Amino acid sequence: MTKLALSIPAVYAAAAALCALAPGWPQKRKRIAVLCAAGLAAVLSLLLFRAAVSGGPADGGMLPLKLSFPWLDGALLRVGPLFYADGMTVAALSALCALNLAGALHALSRSSADGAPPPQASALAMGLVCAAAMSGTLHWALAFLCCADACAFPSPDRKPLRTAALLLPYLPAALGALALAASAGTFSIPMLDVQRDSAFLPRAALDLPAGLLAAGAAARLFAPPFSGLARELAKRDFSSSLTTLCAAPLAWFLLLARLEPALGPALDSRLLGWAGLAAASALALRAILASDAVDAAACAAGFVWACALALAGERCFLPGTLLAFSLAPAAALLLASADSVEKSFGSSSFDRLGRARFAMPITHIAVMLAALSFAGLPPLGGFFALKSALGGLYAMHRNIETALLAAAFAVAGAAAVRSFHMVFNGEAHTSPEKAAEAPVPELASLILLACCSVFGGWLLSRRAVLPQMLPLPPAPREPLLSGLAAAALASGAVLAEIFYQTRWRWERKTARRKPAEALAWLLELRPVALAFWLLGVLSLRLAGVLSGGKENA
Repeated sequence: MTKLALSIPAVYAAAAALCALAPGWPQKRKRIAVLCAAGLAAVLSLLLFRAAVSGGPADGGMLPLKLSFPWLDGALLRVGPLFYADGMTVAALSALCALNLAGALHALSRSSADGAPPPQASALAMGLVCAAAMSGTLHWALAFLCCADACAFPSPDRKPLRTAALLLPYLPAALGALALAASAGTFSIPMLDVQRDSAFLPRAALDLPAGLLAAGAAARLFAPPFSGLARELAKRDFSSSLTTLCAAPLAWFLLLARLEPALGPALDSRLLGWAGLAAASALALRAILASDAVDAAACAAGFVWACALALAGERCFLPGTLLAFSLAPAAALLLASADSVEKSFGSSSFDRLGRARFAMPITHIAVMLAALSFAGLPPLGGFFALKSALGGLYAMHRNIETALLAAAFAVAGAAAVRSFHMVFNGEAHTSPEKAAEAPVPELASLILLACCSVFGGWLLSRRAVLPQMLPLPPAPREPLLSGLAAAALASGAVLAEIFYQTRWRWERKTARRKPAEALAWLLELRPVALAFWLLGVLSLRLAGVLSGGKENA
């Protein structure tokens, strides 16, 4: 199983390197190479799934879970092996790896016209996210979520001060990842001899490449000291930046090894807790006062990690892990969609957008998911993580910290809803000459997601499902019903907003989108968005694995 888990990202890495080192290849040959890699990775994922569900406890420590679905007995007899504890995580993440990277690597044959970071970096990052999570290295999976955020960040081809303002909220992100890794007792640096915890798959072979890639992402994120490196990585193609991706991470990794002894004592004090709370409050306030969607998204993404940092400083490790794993995918979605919102709606009129129209349904799906998640609603998580975080602080009699964190979450949720509202009422829609009508696919996708959020909240609130993913508080019925009611109210508000904006506010056009066209655009949803949705749900399971490992220790 170890070789299979390591071979999946290796296949994608080989395909990315092959296409990058052969810039003279025709586009057709690159597409063939990418499709072959995706097919091979899919076969390896199936083999890994079979090994996960057919092996015993020695192969993966799998524990059978008893689920009561009377009306799904027939289906569960066929897919019953999926409901093994660790086997479910391994199988789902391996399939997620194949789906996500197949969609991301499909962009290898396309040239970047706006100077954005190469898609290969995103593909490799998400591949190692899945591999690290499958091997039990939750701290590296957390670091790779930062790496995915880095790859989704808009190109820093702007003024230096604005670039620094956009990237500085990621400073608490990096500190939060370090704090959570150290708090879990699994922080590992290859140059140092640090005690490791046990995992159900050996992970020594993943630590070095994972650390190098995560350090490379951190080097891109820190500005202004690394703004020159970020610009070079954004402007160059993947083949010419391979040297930078190999040299700069090594230098950053050596620096990190020097800083680790200094960070250790800080974890034993309340300094990190107060620093995280201060950063969360400041970022939440800046998100609600942001001038555009990109600023709001960057502040919201940094807010998530600042909250995780605050909880780690207060020794609330499980709530901090839940927050990071359930809200970080939504932060990446919000961050990636904010830039595409400006690109799509920043044009003069709808009929001049060209192929950008095809990205609009994906854009609004991403913004919708992120807004629901930051508001603390299922299915992306957030509600149970928020209750666990506030409950942990309240149990420790940290009244001031609890009040600050609750206020920061309220402000950040309002900022997410505001960014979702800005999609419909952005600068492109304020003047009559730039007004445009929402296409049918946009409306259909948002309605579909609003309904799915209610169904997801109901499914996760079932006593037969949620207790297997997350240990519930002593009185679980009240928060479960509250979460479901909040999801229903939010979905109704979103539907009312959509109906109001599309029926009465926007300028009507004669060219209407056909239902068949709408369905075709909906089916073009990139696997990356689906992967983030699944990763948000599975994050609860991953946090449970971390909690179980600590209890066993």
